[in-house]
Amino acid sequence: MPAGGNKPYQRASNRSHVLDALRRNPGVSRRDLASMLGLDRSTITLITAELLEQGLLDETGTVSGGTGRGRPTVGLRIRDERLRVLGIALHAGGYRAVVRDNAGTIHARLEGRHSVRGAGKAEFAALLAEIYQSAGSGMPVIGIGCAIPGSVDSTTPAVLYSRELEIRSVKLPRYIQVNEALQIPVVFDNDARCGAWGELHYRNTETASLMFVTAQKQASHFGVGMGIVSNGSVISGVHHTSGEFYSPDWQGDERSQFSLPYSDLARIGSDRAVTDAVFAEIVRGLVPAASVLDPEALVFGGFLREHYAQLIEVARGIPAAAGIMRLFAPGSLESDEVTAGAAGMFHEHLFDVPGFTAEDSARSIGWDAVTKILGAA
Repeated sequence: MPAGGNKPYQRASNRSHVLDALRRNPGVSRRDLASMLGLDRSTITLITAELLEQGLLDETGTVSGGTGRGRPTVGLRIRDERLRVLGIALHAGGYRAVVRDNAGTIHARLEGRHSVRGAGKAEFAALLAEIYQSAGSGMPVIGIGCAIPGSVDSTTPAVLYSRELEIRSVKLPRYIQVNEALQIPVVFDNDARCGAWGELHYRNTETASLMFVTAQKQASHFGVGMGIVSNGSVISGVHHTSGEFYSPDWQGDERSQFSLPYSDLARIGSDRAVTDAVFAEIVRGLVPAASVLDPEALVFGGFLREHYAQLIEVARGIPAAAGIMRLFAPGSLESDEVTAGAAGMFHEHLFDVPGFTAEDSARSIGWDAVTKILGAA
């Protein structure tokens, strides 16, 4: 519910509630907003007038339900096209990125090389600033969501460990400095959880609980990760390792998540028997997890999405999987699942209602930062 008491917090909280209600109910009237949120009509009028002046809202014309007296009832919508975010996926030696707005439209795609192996906070900030500067899309980009392979603390933020990027215990920047007057907010998470953020934000159905399971094949490694959405938010866990996957047959080899010899994993995709064996271990590992978490959907990305028909065929041969196969679905973002997911993560954080404590405020993006960026354009 909207808050009272502390005036700066009350203002920020009420504005966030209004914007969140508008993204979930585009075209709603001021009167209906007041009713939904339990706020005075005068408060709604002041907030929406400010948002209209800042260019975050549009009036959509007369909506049904008016009294027929006085001014017609006018609907409001968020100008999704102005909320453009740069979603970046880092990998060994390079990056892929998209500029995607709040409605899901992609305005630019980028890719390039980088050298963050063994890098620190300053090197990360410099790389993100370089990518941001190259991402001109006709309108200002209001923020960055960045996906990193490995174990990531998204709240500090920090990379705890990334084997692929060869870094450990590296703090990450909350902002990048574009010029003397302007800072761009940045949020981070690992690549699998970014895929889950993307499914949460852009998926066509209202899904508040899902498991996103993805796999990536590289020349010397095959890795599986999960992102878990519960009650409309992605879970990172107390130790920021939520979604770590190991086969129920895993033998303890630190280089692998499966029972197969490390050398066999290089043949995944080209050797049908090896691929089937790995898929079987993945499905059998998901059965207890899905039974405990009881999600609305099990969504597959990466290599698993690309070989979805083969995955389904393998799952049909596993009796224990019969109860969860009705949940299976291929990822909706296809090859953009991590980059667009990183952008979706930023959008989801943007619409969060700010916390009350100083620590919560430090983690919040805040609409003031967004309006400053849009106003500087």
